[in-house]
Amino acid sequence: MGNKSLKYLFQPDQHEDTRKEQHNTKSNVQGLLLYHPILLNSPWEAPEDIDALIGQLLSTTEPILMARAEKEDGEARDRDHARQQMAVLHLSVKNILERIYKLTSNCFHVLLRNLIPHAQHGLSNLFTHIKGARTDHIIALRAHHAKKREGLPDLTEDELKPHSAKHTLAFIEDEYVEKDDDASHYTWGEILTATRMPKISLFTWVDSFTLLSLRYGETIDRISHGRQTKMNKVIARQITDDEKQTIATLQPAFTAIKIQDGDYVVTE
Repeated sequence: MGNKSLKYLFQPDQHEDTRKEQHNTKSNVQGLLLYHPILLNSPWEAPEDIDALIGQLLSTTEPILMARAEKEDGEARDRDHARQQMAVLHLSVKNILERIYKLTSNCFHVLLRNLIPHAQHGLSNLFTHIKGARTDHIIALRAHHAKKREGLPDLTEDELKPHSAKHTLAFIEDEYVEKDDDASHYTWGEILTATRMPKISLFTWVDSFTLLSLRYGETIDRISHGRQTKMNKVIARQITDDEKQTIATLQPAFTAIKIQDGDYVVTE
């Protein structure tokens, strides 16, 4: 039973819509070919809807058994036996997931020790702080279970969970990732001052704004229509009249006036 449950987790999602989506996408889907989305979407700890996700997994990997378990007008003994089998499979998958979560978190922390300079020799303040945060989490959780936190604030939902790589990543982000309030200004400045160098093709020039707009979009809630138009005008000012004519010939909707006014979407 354990080997079967393990096989279900280390294979792609067998749902028809998922297979079609994987086939059509242009992104890197190698992970989807090796692991089930339950692991990919939550590699460190069980998601809140873990039971529902396991149910969906078993509905695609054990469709006949699922049908027997849900059949109301069939023989009661066969239905009960199928439900018992489904319950055993469900528990087996859940137990294996718990072991995998512990394994992935442990592997992450071992890898982190090798990635952070001087951590292996005990000479890294960063790694010392990370270990300290983990120790504090474990001690607080033990005290909570032993009912020895009288007078102290209640633990949050995340603090009540066993320590995992997710906690470590959250600690690193909170303590060491600088939230630069000026980032959007710098990126917007790069957009306004972008220069098309000699011999740069039209496609390369336009495509260069894809990365710039993505970087700018990450620093604000949304790119306003006014700023999108300004960015398009920066692109248009450095496109030759011949190139605009070529674009209009290939795509009649993109007239020279429309391009010059910035009245378009780059991804079109």
